[in-house]
Amino acid sequence: MLRQHHCIALLVGLVMSPIAVADVVAHDNRDQMFLWVPYYESAPFWEHAYLDILQPPTQSWDETPWSLLYVIGSQDTSMEIVVDAIRSSEFASVAQDPGYMVGGSGIEAWIRPPTPFQPGDMIGPDANWQNLSTSTQYSGDTSGYDRLLDDHGYIGVRLEIAGVYLYGWVELEWGTIHDPHYASMYFPQRWAFENEPNMPIYVAAIFVDDDADPGGRWHILGRCVQSPSGRLRRRRTAVRNTRRARYIPARSRLLSS
Repeated sequence: MLRQHHCIALLVGLVMSPIAVADVVAHDNRDQMFLWVPYYESAPFWEHAYLDILQPPTQSWDETPWSLLYVIGSQDTSMEIVVDAIRSSEFASVAQDPGYMVGGSGIEAWIRPPTPFQPGDMIGPDANWQNLSTSTQYSGDTSGYDRLLDDHGYIGVRLEIAGVYLYGWVELEWGTIHDPHYASMYFPQRWAFENEPNMPIYVAAIFVDDDADPGGRWHILGRCVQSPSGRLRRRRTAVRNTRRARYIPARSRLLSS
């Protein structure tokens, strides 16, 4: 049975320049309140779920113009190269690295790997944005086996709304789904987006342990706005104007799993 989730909406300060302030909305899905049920190429009639990072984990499974669908590739023969992927809806794009071919002996597949991001990286207009299926893993007799984000990673997402762009990220972790269908795949742990149009976002998620607030609280580069317990708290911190964000809050630990 799924545990009760914590959805956290944050208004936080991100330092892009000495005076720039950003407006980040983040959601925590580590308890898998939202279950990203994949789409199976071999069984398209099975129920599947779309992820919209504009919405909290309580969202429906319905497709929106900005949603992402996890696709499990089909395998008709033992020689076929199987490619799993994230498929973007009309106004969503995922940052991709240059593509490449895998396989041989006439059995080949084109791989479009996601750009891997880490906490502190900036996601913005300089990324290679593609409204195409983004490969997450592939396997086959002639191609070997490769999970393109290892066991844990972050992908960049760009959403187009009314002619402007909102930048965001999704934290993914490798695991196995047993219900309603068995599959190994990447699961969304957290996601966030920058609510200020056309402003880049930093990949950053800080959970602060604090005796004064046993429930803990979230920081993204400095300003804590709301804790999972619902109390409003603020803390201002100095962050240097560097390309990579520095994590400043005291008694903090980075949640990387």
